[in-house]
Amino acid sequence: MGNPNPSSLTRVAQVMAPKKRTVGQLTLKSRLKVDDLEVVIRPNSRARRVTLAVQPTGELVVTAPKWLLITELEDIVQSKADWARRSIQDATEKRRAEPAVPDVLDVRMLGIRFNIVYLSSQRSTTRLRQTSANQLTVLHPNGDTSSVGSALTLWLRRYVAPSLCILTRDLASQNGLTVSQITVRSQRTRWGSCSREGNISLNVRLALLPPDLVRYVILHELTHLEYLNHSQKFWRALERRVDDLPGLKQRLKLANAYLPPWLT
Repeated sequence: MGNPNPSSLTRVAQVMAPKKRTVGQLTLKSRLKVDDLEVVIRPNSRARRVTLAVQPTGELVVTAPKWLLITELEDIVQSKADWARRSIQDATEKRRAEPAVPDVLDVRMLGIRFNIVYLSSQRSTTRLRQTSANQLTVLHPNGDTSSVGSALTLWLRRYVAPSLCILTRDLASQNGLTVSQITVRSQRTRWGSCSREGNISLNVRLALLPPDLVRYVILHELTHLEYLNHSQKFWRALERRVDDLPGLKQRLKLANAYLPPWLT
């Protein structure tokens, strides 16, 4: 039997070689272990680079382009490992220092600050109601406050959704843009998004940010109605609509500092 053709061997090796996995093959909430760090992966078809963020809960979230190899993602996380560990430690210490349940709810977007009163109830579920212009009353089952965060987040979403929708439509009208649908959700990592169909989704967490940052996020998403990307044309269009674009971008990167750990 003669020697095999070298080109044939190459083809066989290519077929037998394992395919390298990409971020796009992961699910939306996949977790990856990189050394001692546990990372939550957010595949994003529109992302052009990898971004790392530590949530108030201490969770490390990485948003990455779908075409990126997992091995490349691991290298990037390792290169930022020292920063990630420090940030996780800071978030953990801040969370420990926070009271188990909040005494106030500061809706900075609207300039309203609510005092929160807690009452034990015989009901099996936590209920929340606004008992005055600046007071919320939380009824929790027999002193169990474990679901207070979820109740507050749900109430906040219902409370601010109308204001966010009105502001979005007003800004769209002022800039000659048309929005199909506006929804307010409780995303963990994104302040907002815009679909190809012209639908805008906003994060309830915007309610806790200063008004100028809220306006910036909304205008950012509205500009995607014209440019569904982050091209130079997109940034030029957005720059015409906001003052101090570099400053707003930098402040938004640090905006997690406004978010309390009870948010769900």
